[in-house]
Amino acid sequence: MSNKQAKTENKKDVKDDTNELNPEITKVLEDIEKIHSEQTLEILKADKLLYKSHLYPIFKKRGELLKTIPNFWSNLFGFFVQGTSETAKYITDFFVEDTEDNCKLTFTLAENDILKNKEVVLTVISPKTVEELQAESTVNTSGIDTKKTDKEIEEDTILNLFKTPVNDICTTIVQEIWSDPIQSYLKYITDEEEIENDDDNDDEDYEDSGSDQ
Repeated sequence: MSNKQAKTENKKDVKDDTNELNPEITKVLEDIEKIHSEQTLEILKADKLLYKSHLYPIFKKRGELLKTIPNFWSNLFGFFVQGTSETAKYITDFFVEDTEDNCKLTFTLAENDILKNKEVVLTVISPKTVEELQAESTVNTSGIDTKKTDKEIEEDTILNLFKTPVNDICTTIVQEIWSDPIQSYLKYITDEEEIENDDDNDDEDYEDSGSDQ
């Protein structure tokens, strides 16, 4: 038997052995995934208990302090959506309440000509089982009262979120904005300043190149 034939036979043997093990491997992987999912559910429950017992009053106090910073939330959400929302300018307050059954994102709005709502609440339903955890979480909205057309709503990132909330975006808002809004604010400010400096440098380079001609 040639070396090539031997290698081919060895590959075939390994493939056959792997095929025989596949059902067992699949079962083990499923068991591991189930345990990880159950662990995630326990962590979620623990986080909710921690929120209720310790974090809620601290977040309330933080919220009152943030109100003293002019246009804090409107600027922060404006940075977050990168200027793709007129509605973001009217967000005066934002609060997340994590309960046993759901996670509520409450947006408070100043009077404006886009929405009649004084506040909009997005409610993310919390998973209770492994099956619910593995599925896309349901997000409900308190609804919007607006005269904007469907096209105008789609072009406004925040307004579109209020009308048709998406779990991924809500999760990102909670993780990136709500968890540490001050740090997020400073990061966005720094990024904006760097962009402005780059633009200024580009303008200077253009002017210098023009003067050399």
